[in-house]
Amino acid sequence: MSHAVPLPLRQALYRRWRQGQDVRTSAAALDLHPRTVRRLLRRLQQHGPEALPLGYARRGSRSPAAPVQPAALQLRRQHPTWGAPLIRVFLRSQGVGQNWAEPPPCASAAELQQRLEQFDQLQRAEYPSGAGGRRLAAYPELRHSGRPYSLAWEQRHWSWRRVREYLAGFAVPRRLGSKGMVSVYDRDRYVGERLAGRVLYVQFDPQTQEWVGSDEADRQLRRWPAPEICCQRIVSLRVSKRP
Repeated sequence: MSHAVPLPLRQALYRRWRQGQDVRTSAAALDLHPRTVRRLLRRLQQHGPEALPLGYARRGSRSPAAPVQPAALQLRRQHPTWGAPLIRVFLRSQGVGQNWAEPPPCASAAELQQRLEQFDQLQRAEYPSGAGGRRLAAYPELRHSGRPYSLAWEQRHWSWRRVREYLAGFAVPRRLGSKGMVSVYDRDRYVGERLAGRVLYVQFDPQTQEWVGSDEADRQLRRWPAPEICCQRIVSLRVSKRP
């Protein structure tokens, strides 16, 4: 049996398709199965935006948020000698934890870069490979990506317009709390107490620079200003209100 892909996700996929994004990247970003993405894209190619109200996901598609506990238990079964600290680090580096590399506590871009490099080195060098042994021994090309970082290049190519377009390509599910509130970038937004417990899809409107909260049928329930999404806050790592 199939179930409908929420309309906000289909619209986010449509925006990504128009920007030329490939199937696997879109599927990973929106947490959809690649086969589901291909099926929806075929309909879009044949019928255009009119195909958006249609579309179904195969039963067994990944849930909106990967549960940490089952992933941790699976790692424990696969690697009986691993302790809780290594499992926790592994899950964070694989994107299961929401605070991969813990950027909010970083006081500067340099500190964040150092922390990312530590996690990157751990993932590249220390984790076991499928062939046995450590990844770096099995794949020595992982020592470097081949693309050195350049501050001058970043300053020339950093685009506020592209940042807004990128954020608009997501439709993130959030479950409303008992008071009808939803948290976006560590700030509580009120939706409605009568909607407590329901799933809300949060999107970014690049034209009005607002957060948009919609239900699965893409009915807009609330809009909120998004002053935290601005060039200055992003560059200075101050999007979240946490220090």
